[in-house]
Amino acid sequence: MKKRVKLTVLSPVFIGDEKGERSPLEYYLEQNAYVYVISEDRLLKALKESNRLKDFLTYLEQENWPSMNRFFRQLGPQQNSVLRNATLRKIKTGVSNLSNLRLHIMDPVTGEPYVPGTSIKGSLRIALLYYLASKDADNFINRVGQAVDRERNRERAGKNIDTAYFQRYRIVEDNRSGGNPRNDILRMLKVSDAFAAIQSRTDYISEVYQVKVVSLNNDNGGYHFSRVGNREINIYIEAIQPGMQFEFDIDIDEFLENIFKSYGFNGKLDEQLMQALGLKYGNLLDEERSFFEKAGLRAMVDYCDKLKKSGANFRLGWGSGMLNTTAALLLPDEVRRKIRGRYFKPRNNAVFPQSRKVVVSGNGSVAHMMGWCKLEFV
Repeated sequence: MKKRVKLTVLSPVFIGDEKGERSPLEYYLEQNAYVYVISEDRLLKALKESNRLKDFLTYLEQENWPSMNRFFRQLGPQQNSVLRNATLRKIKTGVSNLSNLRLHIMDPVTGEPYVPGTSIKGSLRIALLYYLASKDADNFINRVGQAVDRERNRERAGKNIDTAYFQRYRIVEDNRSGGNPRNDILRMLKVSDAFAAIQSRTDYISEVYQVKVVSLNNDNGGYHFSRVGNREINIYIEAIQPGMQFEFDIDIDEFLENIFKSYGFNGKLDEQLMQALGLKYGNLLDEERSFFEKAGLRAMVDYCDKLKKSGANFRLGWGSGMLNTTAALLLPDEVRRKIRGRYFKPRNNAVFPQSRKVVVSGNGSVAHMMGWCKLEFV
């Protein structure tokens, strides 16, 4: 049973590519306008054609912290032609400074940002885990507490919880402690990659944003931007911009669904997924609203209300937070603090998690959360 799905981006969505952070030699910033992604091969060819290759090599030898922005200032009248010929693609931006850059994953055929099906399925899986665990929250809380007590590695602890809920139907008998993926109920679910819908295409699907980390002050209300040493954390990302619409397919294998039903699986998976999205993300938005109220960020409280009115029922990608990527939203404060004490750095604040990644505008004000979308069958 295949269904077409529309994904409307409501706040910036970032799913990084495998290369990770780019060096300052891999991009050029035109302030408050564009970021140019530089191709090494094209750059060398353009410099050679302009008889400036030797100048570039000399610059690299003499400069301790080389960057394209500083080097291009040396090119004078040749700057525009070299930049044009060396650019792989350009991305719009409103930032005036760029100290690092992470790029969104790109489709190798179209050269455009897309949302991998694996990322979508991962978020659907977590929402379904939350839905299943919520049916007997006390049992889930006990499971988590016991897993934290027994397991020093948080990934293994999470895997044990996941296995307990998704591999409860023993289609294949297997005594391995880690379970058997053939018993996983989401075997029946296939999710395609999501690409920008034709009707929502613009010249620029993505934009480069500045991200900071908002942290609650220690039990006194208010907030601060997190720092490393004496510097605020500033992360620059290329993310899909709000308003873009993507389309993809969800395919539920009816043969496998019937097999799982014969072993006790109840209901229809597509209906359970939509119920899970409504429950998980409605509650998560309420939690985020509460966080920003504690921080004293009234604009973000209103932003949460706006997202709810817009039908936000899905969240994915980097910066979406621990409460999104786990079912920890079901846990009481004392169990959350127990998790922090076991697996994370100690903090004095009673709230955990006590920070959120946010997009900031050009004047430094908090403007967006990360990763919120509206998912609907069409």
